Amino acid sequence: MTDAEIPIANDNMTLPYRVELIVYAWAGSKQTVPTKTGLKDVWAAAKHPVSEYPDPAANDLITKLKAQFKAGNDARDLSRMTPALFKSAGPVQTIDDLSDWVLNSPVAIAAKVAPGPAGAAPSQGLVDSLAAGADPSEGGE
Repeated sequence: MTDAEIPIANDNMTLPYRVELIVYAWAGSKQTVPTKTGLKDVWAAAKHPVSEYPDPAANDLITKLKAQFKAGNDARDLSRMTPALFKSAGPVQTIDDLSDWVLNSPVAIAAKVAPGPAGAAPSQGLVDSLAAGADPSEGGE
């Protein structure tokens, strides 16, 4: 798979698939792999020095993930994501682990709420209803 063949992740894709595409872009991978594959293996298979994984290599992956999930339907607060998550004893070892970690991160409520008139912040009632799982497209509070 060439870089041109890797589709750009977008809100119309499932969250796990978006994470998978970001991993391929991060590693510069030329082919897809099973999602049970270790991130370190994906990094090494793309001819990167294994000594760079997880730090500093994970920093670029974290930056890409934060940018991808900053807003939109799958917006997530990834502020707790650090290279330590990717170390050999950390909870994120495979593409599936990474997808689960992102999926289970707190929803970024503010990113899902458009500012009101003249940039006014959303009401606390709206923020609370979104936190409880309300659909912002249904309007009201």
